[in-house]
Amino acid sequence: MPAIAFNRYYRYDDLTQILKALAEEHPDLLRLESIGKSHEGREVWLPTYVTKKAVNKNVARGVICEIEIPKGATLQSGKVREEIAQLEGRAYKSAFAEPSEGGTDDRLKVEWVVHAPKGGTVKLVARHERAGAVRAELALRP
Repeated sequence: MPAIAFNRYYRYDDLTQILKALAEEHPDLLRLESIGKSHEGREVWLPTYVTKKAVNKNVARGVICEIEIPKGATLQSGKVREEIAQLEGRAYKSAFAEPSEGGTDDRLKVEWVVHAPKGGTVKLVARHERAGAVRAELALRP
């Protein structure tokens, strides 16, 4: 692998060579994928991957899933706050999962059962300190 100097800027070809060499030498740490092309037609590289070592050492934080139920509603199953282990990410994974699966290394399913009068709204949030948050509101029907 070429030596890396941190006191200079690299041209595209040199940086590409370094990234490819790192990914080849450390496939357990790094995956290199193209996320598109630049206006000059060159690949835009994205190095990605969270290792199982980082997960096992609790260096990588997990996903937090929360539910907020309306007044008068009760949570029949599940917890108000579920802390899920760090997901592996999409590296080395198929883009499709079987609907019957509860989860894989790169996706998961959290289920809640809510008993409530009709007309209420349930608020859901799934968040990760580095990936951001996804929020949804669901109207309850009988």
